[in-house]
Amino acid sequence: MSIFRVSDSLQFTVLGQRLNQIQVQIKNLNDQITTGQRLQTPDQDPVGAAEVVRLDGNLSALTGYNQASQFGQDVLAKQDDDLGQVNDILTRAQEIAQEFSSDLVTQDQRNVAASDVHGLLKAVTQIANGTIFGRQVYAALQPESAAAPFADPDSTGYDPTAAYSGPADPFSVRVASGAADTVQLTTPGDQVFTSTLVSLSDLEDRLRTGAPIPTTITGLETARNDIEAARASVGVREKTLIDRSTQVTAQVDQTKGTRSRVADTDMTLAIAQLSQLQLALQAALAAGSQIAQTSLTGLLRL
Repeated sequence: MSIFRVSDSLQFTVLGQRLNQIQVQIKNLNDQITTGQRLQTPDQDPVGAAEVVRLDGNLSALTGYNQASQFGQDVLAKQDDDLGQVNDILTRAQEIAQEFSSDLVTQDQRNVAASDVHGLLKAVTQIANGTIFGRQVYAALQPESAAAPFADPDSTGYDPTAAYSGPADPFSVRVASGAADTVQLTTPGDQVFTSTLVSLSDLEDRLRTGAPIPTTITGLETARNDIEAARASVGVREKTLIDRSTQVTAQVDQTKGTRSRVADTDMTLAIAQLSQLQLALQAALAAGSQIAQTSLTGLLRL
């Protein structure tokens, strides 16, 4: 009788453990199906959990690089537009210079033209002091609350050759993990606009004083060449960032795919496993019922 009871007790113990195991597995699968996440806790798959942490870190870094790249594209697009406007201003200045190169115009007419050129000079200065996202575009993106990098042409003692007082270094952004993976976003304003400011100021002075104009035409052409070169440089850097954004987007998609395979629930597999476990649970319950019936019969025969 003692052997019989021990045998029954052992069977019930083993069965209880099996039922508990199945129920835990069913709960885990239900959670995975509901949340779409295979890894509910790190202990379920320590290696997989560590891989998810690594991949999340990679995604965070890639997202940061993409944001930096997009910011850079916006800044460079602003510069491209600015430089296009300055090029148009210089074209207008060249037209005025050509028109007033003749000795047939009066000084009064030259004075009116000088006022027009002064307006062009102020327009270029306004562009050069421009901002984006609250940052000064041609002063290494320092806050717009800082002093304007270019002096006002109306200020006393204005000198176009020394009008710039902003930072001497450019502003760059990192677009990948390598130490050399940076792209220059800004160029110090004096390197971009000084020849333009000098040529416009010179044209204005010559118009007001009656001095010969032809020599200024050469200066205006040099200024246009400088602006076009700066604009070409902006275009090259903008393309670099666009290409980099494309690469990073592809890396993000690839990393997300890898993470999904590690962390996300395979719904087809999970549902199939859940069905198997439910059948196993039914079988275990039936076995428990059978054991109980057998034990009762055995006791009645004693």
